[in-house]
Amino acid sequence: MACVGPCAPALSFADLESLWTNAGGNAIVAPIMAAIALAESSGIANNLNPNDSNGAGGTQASSGLWQVSNGTTTPITNWSDPAANAVAAVAKYNNAGGFSPWGTFTSGAYVPFLQTAIADGQTTAAAASTALGSGSALASSTAAPSSSTTAGTFAPSALTGNTATLVIVFAALVLLLGIWAMTRSSPAPKAAAA
Repeated sequence: MACVGPCAPALSFADLESLWTNAGGNAIVAPIMAAIALAESSGIANNLNPNDSNGAGGTQASSGLWQVSNGTTTPITNWSDPAANAVAAVAKYNNAGGFSPWGTFTSGAYVPFLQTAIADGQTTAAAASTALGSGSALASSTAAPSSSTTAGTFAPSALTGNTATLVIVFAALVLLLGIWAMTRSSPAPKAAAA
């Protein structure tokens, strides 16, 4: 993947969430979609991958913030315009019924970007947990685990129904507990004796 022309400035997590919702995307999944865009393009609007293997051995052009493709070697119209790419990403998400079209979701590559956003206070673990459990591809996926999945590797596409929801809730609770523990710098001082 490379920029076409000079690289555009990278957009922030908040910018990407706004683009998503302004394009008609569901606000509940905006944190996940912002993390996906960062994983796909580093938030750079004019990133183009002319040789995306699309996971099936074929070749297609994936373009823009969300690396949207029309399945051909020709990029989508106005692909480097952030708003147009967001509209295309919303349509792709809606047509698929969730996150499954993005390899950075199914591989978990978006997770570090989401964790950074949570740590920086740009979103919350509760919002991320809600996004992952709200009719997403995680909750509705019936895909079997990839043959390349190894023991100990988190493969979101392998989770279904209540199992996905329980895993997400547990992960959110662990994350919240970790954040809470980090905010406690030391025990409260003891009161002085009278």
